[in-house]
Amino acid sequence: MKRQCALLLLLAAAPAHANPLDAFGLGSRAAAMAGAATASPEGIAANYYNPGALAAASSMSFDIGYMLASPHMSWNGRDAGVDQTRGMFAGLNVPGRVGGLKLALGATIFLPDDRLTRVKSEPLSGPRFIYYDNRTQRLYMAANAAVGLGHGLYFGAGFVWMSSSHGNVQLNGLVGFPDPEQSDLRLAIDYQLETVRYPQMGLYWQHSDRLTFGLTYRHSFTLRLAQSLHIEGIVGPLSHPLIQNGKVDVSSQSTDLFQPAQLAAGMAFRVRPRWLVTADVVYERWSEFENPGAAIQLSADLKDFNRFVHIPNPPQPQAPYFHDVLALRSGVEYSVPRRGSRLEWQLRGGYGYEPSPVPDQFGETNFADGDKHTLGTGLGVVIRDVPLLEQPLALDAHLAWTIVPARLTRKALETDPVGDFEASGWVLATGITMRVSF
Repeated sequence: MKRQCALLLLLAAAPAHANPLDAFGLGSRAAAMAGAATASPEGIAANYYNPGALAAASSMSFDIGYMLASPHMSWNGRDAGVDQTRGMFAGLNVPGRVGGLKLALGATIFLPDDRLTRVKSEPLSGPRFIYYDNRTQRLYMAANAAVGLGHGLYFGAGFVWMSSSHGNVQLNGLVGFPDPEQSDLRLAIDYQLETVRYPQMGLYWQHSDRLTFGLTYRHSFTLRLAQSLHIEGIVGPLSHPLIQNGKVDVSSQSTDLFQPAQLAAGMAFRVRPRWLVTADVVYERWSEFENPGAAIQLSADLKDFNRFVHIPNPPQPQAPYFHDVLALRSGVEYSVPRRGSRLEWQLRGGYGYEPSPVPDQFGETNFADGDKHTLGTGLGVVIRDVPLLEQPLALDAHLAWTIVPARLTRKALETDPVGDFEASGWVLATGITMRVSF
């Protein structure tokens, strides 16, 4: 079993990309507004949408919540087998002053229920959904610091953490031939996780009580996986070996959890005292995307049998030729008048559009993603005069429906092993968030 696990790990070709917050957002308020929160994040949402807004907060806050997203993706009417994403998120924002300078520290984490991180193996020829196939199966941790620059301008920056992996498997000893029961093999596995960090930063400008602007940069990220397998030993009985000190080497290089570099610009405008309108434009640099398929190299030294054995290298992954895209998001929030109640209700909605970065699939690759249309809605309530709390307690809930319209792919060759296919799907996401302020 150990050998089988090692080989599966070695040969994995992982079609996984980005992170759960890119796909579903952070916090129910932002998700209900389709992610249009670059210029209006609240609480821990600023750790993702705009770190600069952390320093604009007036009090310390702690957020905790839960999110569930259920994809239903298919190609040619077949279920693509994309897993659910569900997990808890939490975070803290601590603003303060040093002299006359406004400072803030923020941190957040998303902890999936099923697994911290997954590397998933799929046949390279099969249709796959880059956005949802494995991108959300990932632990997300971020820490940021922010400072007020004066005149309503705030700057924040920080890092997001992930790990890359490097593994080696060595198999030495005797391979019994023709009697396999005489085999005597020793297995050694060396597998390492190396910390990877990528930066993010944001500018937040409170132009007035009614108008704010935001600009956020999130750096690209690629998890690189490197594994190797070395087999060395004797084939045949010790008394008359067929192969003395034969060698077989296999190496695999692949990428995983790709996140494109993103530049988001946003505006939030309070049209009337109870009406807030938000809008975001996000540039995503998908042209840096690499084929997630494993590049495998094989070599062997079978001594006297070398002239009888030819091991061709497996075909290498083709370049995917993804292109950069502009995503558009808009949201609205309405605060219902209190009318003397200790409860203040907030109604929210939003729409987001993200074009597909995937070019037409004429050749060997079969990336199936189409454009994405997201409709969000949500409800929030601010509860005042809560016992033991000096600040109001905020509860938010959201429901977001993402539609991926049908996309027809026609292959150039009639002999293509997959052939023409139509891919489509939808994702239903929901969640709740509680914020306690101090």
